[in-house]
Amino acid sequence: ERLKKEATREDKLSLVGTPEFWEHYSVLDFLYPDVLPWLRAKNREALHILTAYKPSQGEQAKAFQEAKIASGNFDTLFESVTVMEGLKGPIGAEIAEQFPVNEAIIFIDDRLDQCLSMKESLPASYCFLITREGAQLETTPSGIMSVTNLAEVDAIMKDI
Repeated sequence: ERLKKEATREDKLSLVGTPEFWEHYSVLDFLYPDVLPWLRAKNREALHILTAYKPSQGEQAKAFQEAKIASGNFDTLFESVTVMEGLKGPIGAEIAEQFPVNEAIIFIDDRLDQCLSMKESLPASYCFLITREGAQLETTPSGIMSVTNLAEVDAIMKDI
């Protein structure tokens, strides 16, 4: 939604959803203010980004996601980046296998279906549904924690 607003303002609405969009913008232009400081404070080797597109969106959606990630030079912040189709849980569980069994696996997403997928694939994970700009769920399913910013994730994990 934020991409569409910016593209409309810049008269580039026709580019939304295409890889060419990222020739004019960087994903960094659309991050919330707490994201980069939070990422930079973490251990790069422990950070993995999973970005997904819906199967119905097809190959252009994959190219869009790849161009989006490349526009932000995320390779300096993350150990790995996976652009994938569908739900993130199974891939997240595969990534988690490289960590010690007692290592906390934290998953943060803005889509409930992705959080549920991760919780199903990796029940011991700590799953956070991040809702921004005042959008709040009335109820959060068991095992999914709802937060509005990344500082809340750190505060919760500190107490666990």
